[in-house]
Amino acid sequence: MRLANRDTVIPEKKKKVDAAIPLDSMKVLIADDHQLFLDGLSALLSQQDVVSDVVAVTSLDAMRKALDASVQLVITDLRMPGMKGVKHITDLMRQHANTPFIVMSATESQADVDQLMQAGAMAFIPKTTDSNHIMEKISMVMKGERYHPELSPLTDQSRGGNFKSEVAAYSSMSGRQFEVLKALADGHGNQAIATELGISQNTVKTHLRKLFRLFNANTRVEVVMKAKSMGLV
Repeated sequence: MRLANRDTVIPEKKKKVDAAIPLDSMKVLIADDHQLFLDGLSALLSQQDVVSDVVAVTSLDAMRKALDASVQLVITDLRMPGMKGVKHITDLMRQHANTPFIVMSATESQADVDQLMQAGAMAFIPKTTDSNHIMEKISMVMKGERYHPELSPLTDQSRGGNFKSEVAAYSSMSGRQFEVLKALADGHGNQAIATELGISQNTVKTHLRKLFRLFNANTRVEVVMKAKSMGLV
């Protein structure tokens, strides 16, 4: 099963944020307990001229501490340590009524999406969304627009195979495998990766085999291309 979204763009109304976000020197808070996804989204945002500061946290407690008046946009997962889904996010949105919230999650529950939007979220973005469309939806929110997708299950064939499992690869990748992935993206060969990471070439090959399986890829180039399309490198 996979998630697709029939886009619903809702002009800003009855929303706590009165205007578009000022598009300069913008501070963004990201909260997600999957470090690779956090790193990928942070890198993606840091490339935007309007974003001057990205703060990344991995738990509800850390999010509460970091969320102050200087934060102009919050992008948060639906579930992470200390957070029990919709309730905690709606409480935070109520406490920080002037700060726009975007929720990014792998949830397949339309009820969760609808409840979050009704509670005041500016957008819900499925984690299966590619990096270009993620930035498109974030840009909409910066302009004061809302994005309320309608999730519907589709067959894998509708988007060319195991796309969702590929996007979810970050969640089962080890820190060492991510280091190998980044070295691959830099164009390093096995010997250079082994030297850089202080491991044997056989160990590098073991990590590469795992990466091929995770990304459903047959070549190193294909692994890197898929990782880049997800914003992981």
